[in-house]
Amino acid sequence: MSFRTLIAAFAAVFLLFCSISPLYSQTRVQNADGDWIIIMPDGTWQYDDNAVEKPAKATKKKKSKAKKPKTKKSKTPKTQKPKAKKSKAKKPKKSKTPKIRKESSNPAIDRSQLAASELQLEKAEADYKIIKRDVSAKKKEIAKAKSEPQKLRLQQELSVLNQRKKLAKANVKLAKKSYSTIKSSISKQEKAAKSEIAESQSVRSNKSKSSKKSRETQTIQASSPVQNTASTGARLISKIRYTPCSIAMRQVDPISGQTQINLQEQPFFSYTAPEMRKYMKGSDYLNCYAGLTRVGNTKLLNITYQINSKLGQKDYGYIEDESSLIIRLIDGSMITLKAKKQDEGLVDAINNKTTFKNSYLISAKDEKELRKYEVSFVRMVWSNGYEDYEVYELDFLIDMFDCLDETQ
Repeated sequence: MSFRTLIAAFAAVFLLFCSISPLYSQTRVQNADGDWIIIMPDGTWQYDDNAVEKPAKATKKKKSKAKKPKTKKSKTPKTQKPKAKKSKAKKPKKSKTPKIRKESSNPAIDRSQLAASELQLEKAEADYKIIKRDVSAKKKEIAKAKSEPQKLRLQQELSVLNQRKKLAKANVKLAKKSYSTIKSSISKQEKAAKSEIAESQSVRSNKSKSSKKSRETQTIQASSPVQNTASTGARLISKIRYTPCSIAMRQVDPISGQTQINLQEQPFFSYTAPEMRKYMKGSDYLNCYAGLTRVGNTKLLNITYQINSKLGQKDYGYIEDESSLIIRLIDGSMITLKAKKQDEGLVDAINNKTTFKNSYLISAKDEKELRKYEVSFVRMVWSNGYEDYEVYELDFLIDMFDCLDETQ
């Protein structure tokens, strides 16, 4: 069979198959119920079993996929509280005290510094005046110079003097500044002391009557200072108790025939600086005892200072002859008594004590004031300066004068 004959036969078979296939073809459709059916060429139909499972799976997928639209609920915005940051507890740092110049709390030391500063200022001013005078004299010499070499030499000397003059002027300025600083510090302390006096005068005046009554019932030997102490303000003041009126000595002067009566010295006041409290162990640094003496019509105030340190002379110096003891009365007036002698002090190195003694003449006018008004403060002038002491036995001297009157 030739090649052409095979192609013609194959084309005929293909055409025949194409004409027959439409007659025997099946149609797959979906009815109104949604079921898939197959329609045969002769008009009959049957369910498509394979198609039944597919729609079911499809519907299941649709059902699973069919999600209800989510309606966004209007949520009220929550007020978010700001999260408090946990602050790490830091260890408290030690407060460092600023380094400042501490003013001396001891008026005696301040007065000694003021005196030294004043001397330094006077010396600086004197040096400046001398150099200034030398400069003016040198200028006159230059004006009178005849030769040029002499004039040149004098000008060189003048240049040196001018430099010394500038240096001396700077020294005067520094000395004035130092003097004014110390003086202002002392004035501030005096103002503070005056304000303290004004505040405490009313309180002490009310207590004076009650303290006098309570003193009469208390008996204690004057020679033994009380160790019980109480802190008052910036000072440590002993609770001094008064001993009833007693005479220490009575004698007659064989020459004048006058009777001398010395009253037993009683605790007058005491003082401990605030910075010394921790070292004193309940006692006071300075204890003052006082008593009166009468010789005829002359009256004296005897004072004994007992300092609980063998360095008392270094701290206070000594009591100068004619030095002042200033007594401030509760009405604000001042009584100034003068020391009768100089006392260097007696050091007891074994018992660690220093004792100063002196007597002060009381005039008739001063006696009248001391009998009338109570004592509030005492200012003692030492060689190193002065120091103020507050008195809590306000009518101490009034009682002493009454006791002296009883001995007549």
